[in-house]
Amino acid sequence: MNYENWPRVDHAGRCGCVRCRRQMRLIDRLADRSLSVALRHSQSRFEDALGLEAATPSGTITLPGRFSGWRDSIILYDLLMGSPPAAFKQKSVRGAGPGYLYRIYEENKQIPLYIGMAFNEPIQDRVTSHFRGLVAKSGQRLPAKTLAATSPGKLAGLNSEIAKLKFLVAQLPQSKHIRVQYGTVVPNSGYPMDPKFLHAFESALQVLEHPRSYVGSARTFEDVLMP
Repeated sequence: MNYENWPRVDHAGRCGCVRCRRQMRLIDRLADRSLSVALRHSQSRFEDALGLEAATPSGTITLPGRFSGWRDSIILYDLLMGSPPAAFKQKSVRGAGPGYLYRIYEENKQIPLYIGMAFNEPIQDRVTSHFRGLVAKSGQRLPAKTLAATSPGKLAGLNSEIAKLKFLVAQLPQSKHIRVQYGTVVPNSGYPMDPKFLHAFESALQVLEHPRSYVGSARTFEDVLMP
């Protein structure tokens, strides 16, 4: 039989008599067929094994793409006010990529201040928005009284990584030692470059490098996903 739930025995041709019209309505036949297909798939050991394997990958999970590594370290002032390398002025490319990530750090410090992604805006615009009101055109840090007056003990209580970054910058004696790098992500064949794909690499790098602005509970990315 084609069905796991055995069909009712009615007239073979569904002749239109009262019994056939009552018992073999179209909706009943569709429901029977749908249930039969579901039962067959759930009872198939072959399909069940494939489904389990696909749903529960074992071992270390590797992201389906390639990260270039951090490159082209430039001074913050050159990024905000000068003419940075072209990569700092590019947007991520939907589809084939590349996608752009950036890393803000203090010179001669091993732990970065911040790691972010630039999808709908170039890195230059993203970083400029982070430092607006904190760094003057001369490259000097502007006094941010509210941030500077915040006690270091409150840093751990901040839930926004951008807020923590601004706090950290406000506490620095000067900004001329802040530098920015970029990195690219290229997806493997069959995986399109989109905000969620790039965010996976951003999150992985944040976990690996644990920047000072890191907030483990933060799940948001990109202020605006659509251009």
